[in-house]
Amino acid sequence: MDWLLILAGWIIGSFFGVPVLGALIGLFAGRIFSVKSTATSAGGYTQRTSYDTYSHTSSNQASAFVRALMLLTAYVVRADGRVMHSEMEFVRTFLRNNFNAITAAQAEQILLQFIQEEKQNPSVFASRVKSGTQSLRFSLSQEQSYALFSILVDLSKADGNVDSSERVRLQEICGWLRLDSSILQQLLGLGGASLDDAYQVLGVSPDATDAEVKAAYRKLALQYHPDKVQALGEDVRKLAEKKFQEINAAKEKIWQQRGL
Repeated sequence: MDWLLILAGWIIGSFFGVPVLGALIGLFAGRIFSVKSTATSAGGYTQRTSYDTYSHTSSNQASAFVRALMLLTAYVVRADGRVMHSEMEFVRTFLRNNFNAITAAQAEQILLQFIQEEKQNPSVFASRVKSGTQSLRFSLSQEQSYALFSILVDLSKADGNVDSSERVRLQEICGWLRLDSSILQQLLGLGGASLDDAYQVLGVSPDATDAEVKAAYRKLALQYHPDKVQALGEDVRKLAEKKFQEINAAKEKIWQQRGL
């Protein structure tokens, strides 16, 4: 239990610029929990069930995930040095359509806070984003990192355009998370109607063999399977389901064209 709370404290602390302090707070919380769990009812304590413990930990991880997403979103949308009203409206709409009302409202406020911080000192903010993201990759599974990055790309695409400055920052984040460098191009192809878009999603050329195409699909299916991110909360799992459906739609285009 202690290590889970230390991890949650480290994640949250990283985005406040004090990861070590966050970890220490997590450790302290773990010690308190241990005392309460082992105390008798005569001492006035109630023992938590394993389900309560799991729910508490999952909630912390989900909150840290959303905060990380907003930090990275602020970094990307400010790539050209400004945030247009239309961009913010698209992001708000995305949040409201894909998260519950409370989470969407909280996420928007966190995003506005980070945007203000970036305006005040871009270089310090950029350094914070880099160190925070590099720390984050040690606390998320690879599948969770892919989920985080895919949602970030969706947010970047929300206004219908991902310009060159945004692509540069997205590629930086991809590197900091230690993800495959080709993933950005694949995600940008999602939702496209053409056969070329479908091949782009799978990350293979139209000249690839059937075996190569099938292997590429299996790899993506494992990376984005919704079950891999259920610990991050129901909202994130539903987003992963949508992504999984888009990948399957691309796969079906190719399968139909090839007669597979």
